[in-house]
Amino acid sequence: MSGLRGLDLLGLAVGALGRDRLRTGLTGLGVFLGVAATSATLQVQDLTTRNIEAQLDQREAPQIQVYVWGRGRMADLEAIGEELPGIASVSGITGLGWSEQAIYEAKRVDVQGSAVTADYFATTGRRILQGQPLSGRDFAQYQNVAVIDEILSQQLFEEADPLGAVFYVQGLPWRVVGVMETKLEGQGEESRTGQFVIPMTTQMALIGQPTVEQIIVRPVDVEDLEPLGDQVKALLRQRYPDYTQGFLAPLDLPHININIADIQERQATLHSATRSLLVVGAIALGIAGVGIANIAVASAFERRREIGLRRAIGATAQDVLSQFLLESLLISLAGGIVAIALVEGITFGLITYSPFELPPYQWNWGNNAVAIAAAMVVGISASLIPAWQASRLDPVQALRS
Repeated sequence: MSGLRGLDLLGLAVGALGRDRLRTGLTGLGVFLGVAATSATLQVQDLTTRNIEAQLDQREAPQIQVYVWGRGRMADLEAIGEELPGIASVSGITGLGWSEQAIYEAKRVDVQGSAVTADYFATTGRRILQGQPLSGRDFAQYQNVAVIDEILSQQLFEEADPLGAVFYVQGLPWRVVGVMETKLEGQGEESRTGQFVIPMTTQMALIGQPTVEQIIVRPVDVEDLEPLGDQVKALLRQRYPDYTQGFLAPLDLPHININIADIQERQATLHSATRSLLVVGAIALGIAGVGIANIAVASAFERRREIGLRRAIGATAQDVLSQFLLESLLISLAGGIVAIALVEGITFGLITYSPFELPPYQWNWGNNAVAIAAAMVVGISASLIPAWQASRLDPVQALRS
């Protein structure tokens, strides 16, 4: 029996566990509860994270939105970009009105138009799907050109190629040079109103006023959104002291908004809840470890004669140690696999039949590997000392006991 290995060792471990099914089952239940708590926490975190990522993908790039309501100037954009650190890009926006209609041939659709500066696409992160963005030439020559979004493209042109087509808004013609992706500018439900943007210089030439209604600032680091917003506000207050004087003082102008503030709040709540639930899972796994240690100690005490007999006929101390560790490992694996199967099954059912909008089901190998690894570590760690003590028993004393 010297050098016992492989299937023989596995058979001995399974047989030993089978002889005391109640104790084995209760210990496995402890592992099951611990792994189930850990796996469920990781599953909720994964679903919520993917849901947040999907919401972020629907928004424009993380940005600070500064509402100056016609008081802004192009010089303000330059000052923000030059004087404040950590800024990726700055852009200005002026709305063209709230009750516009775009006309193309016999079609009339509601539309929302904006005049923007050259860095608009870099600041908002909107990708160009067809054609090209507004060019430097368009700004320099005050061109009547527009980049429309996917919704307006579908509403006006359906399946036809929109590039080069001309539509009218408030009697003015606008030639389509590009199609941009549709994005949410901030919080709220997605609007089905089409959007288009034109060069800011063209709008200023049309109305004769070099004003900017809104300034958007994109930071290099998303973590800098809030402090950078405070810095932008302080800078504009220095440039326009009347914000802090007279009847404007109580209004706390200019108004600052972070377009992903609600998502950041949910992320913070998620991280806090995940940490708390992982602590619960760790406690459950710790209790399971105590159970495994208990069964290992009791098993070593009750099987002293068996251990002595095996050692007397040639089993090594390594064989005894390996068997005890294998028994604990089998309990941990069985409890962990059942727990993961149950959590995955519940998750699949919720995603498939839930009335709520949830991300598609995905088997997360990483999370499940973490849960199983935690169960295995707990099982082996809890049984290591009892197993080592059992492997060091003197054969003669064990047979006499």
